[in-house]
Amino acid sequence: LIFSAASHDVTTTVICYNAVVYFSIKRETIDSVVRVWYFKTEVITMSESLFIRKVAILGAGVMGTQIGAHFANAGVPVVLFDLKAKDGAPNAIGDKALLNLTKLRPNPVASARSFAYLSVANYDDDLALLTECDLIIEAIAERMDWKVDLFHKIAPYLNTHAIVATNTSGLSVEELASSVPESLHSHFCGIHFFNPPRYMPLIELIPS
Repeated sequence: LIFSAASHDVTTTVICYNAVVYFSIKRETIDSVVRVWYFKTEVITMSESLFIRKVAILGAGVMGTQIGAHFANAGVPVVLFDLKAKDGAPNAIGDKALLNLTKLRPNPVASARSFAYLSVANYDDDLALLTECDLIIEAIAERMDWKVDLFHKIAPYLNTHAIVATNTSGLSVEELASSVPESLHSHFCGIHFFNPPRYMPLIELIPS
């Protein structure tokens, strides 16, 4: 199934294998809602409504930062996580990533106001911020051991209602899902953005 959702500057096509996902973005209020309906045999039932009020991106590389900017463009608050800097300010890596957004072409930021929705954090000091997030997207380097270690590290801070996802394009989503608490298995999936996220109107959703 393919479902498209569009706002004034963001158009997203979603490929769904076992769920229909609706992205509702109101232009004036900049309110963003995600609702998920799961399939049961031939009957579609709504298991629950999931409201995305804040997003965490794990990994402030080029892709992770652009994904965060994509949500910020829609007015969704984003916490951008990365390693704690060895020298200087603790969140220097995240700060540099936000600065680099202004240098990327094509521009991943819709307007200067998008930066008001972006904040930075690190894995050593700020994991408690994950309790406020309804959607967590991992976007670090494509190494299974690094990703699994990170999911183990964040697991104690995740809300049971949160959607936990990986942006991997080639690793096993099922194997990654096994690294999160069992209570979150049904909330784990792959959310694969294509680069650059703002201009590629496609998201691949991969069930665990």
